[in-house]
Amino acid sequence: MKRCPTCQSTYTDDSLRFCLQDGATLLREGDAPSSPNSEATLVNQVPGRLGHDPPPTEFLDASIAQTVRTPPPAPTESIRPRVTDSPQQNIPAAPKSSGPALTIAVIAVAALLLTSAGLGLALWLRSTPSPQGDRRNAETSEGNRRAAGSEESKGTTNAAGVEGQPGTAPNSVTATASSTRAPMSGNTYEPGKVLDGRLMTAWVEGVSGAGIGEWIRCDFEREATLKRISIAPGYFKSPQIWARNNRVAAATFYFSDGGSRQFRFPDRMEEQLLELGAVRTSWVRIVINEVYPGVDPDTAISQVAFEWER
Repeated sequence: MKRCPTCQSTYTDDSLRFCLQDGATLLREGDAPSSPNSEATLVNQVPGRLGHDPPPTEFLDASIAQTVRTPPPAPTESIRPRVTDSPQQNIPAAPKSSGPALTIAVIAVAALLLTSAGLGLALWLRSTPSPQGDRRNAETSEGNRRAAGSEESKGTTNAAGVEGQPGTAPNSVTATASSTRAPMSGNTYEPGKVLDGRLMTAWVEGVSGAGIGEWIRCDFEREATLKRISIAPGYFKSPQIWARNNRVAAATFYFSDGGSRQFRFPDRMEEQLLELGAVRTSWVRIVINEVYPGVDPDTAISQVAFEWER
């Protein structure tokens, strides 16, 4: 046991050296208090002492020790949503597609409308005469002038009123042929049929065989500059009749200026447009050079029309 020489406090813990009340050096029970000299000697005898004691360590009683206060936590700042300058606009959602069925229906309706418009325009154009009269006008037949099998005959003379500027396009066209088939079942096949503006009628040559070398000639009332010729090579009355008769495959076109042009035609039931450039002529003679054979050996031409330079 140790005792404080100053305040007489006792301690059972031998490891304590100083009084917890006043910091005096504790003495063991039964030890006499030392004098200053003896204290100095005691100090000098303690290993590690340098002639003076360090300041005594003060042990604070837990009852009187001050409580360390923890600073209060910083106030938490609540984060508020940012307010925009203008109120948010509600953007309507894009309408959803009704699916491929609606798209197909719209396309079908549009295609039907376009088809109807195209048919209406085609019917209107077909029923309206062209500015040039399509160079196909009503035939003024003078009757057949030959019997079947004659070597050459004067064909039907036809007046075809062809519109055009005065002094440029002829006002009438007449047609003659080297031969003509005899009438049959109420149908006639004279040369003027190529100028009547109807594909249902035709000139048909009248010699035996395919009619190679036979010709049809169109005369104009005066000389003019010819740009194009439209021809329907075959009997265009129906697809069956067209296929049954011979069709012109190749022909030579002769002109009054001494020139000529050769043309070949596809074996299709289509009118052919022949570009001439500019030919100064008063007539055109069409000579059959080659045919596509049919069951009926006679060769026919349904229509011939002319386009003049203005």
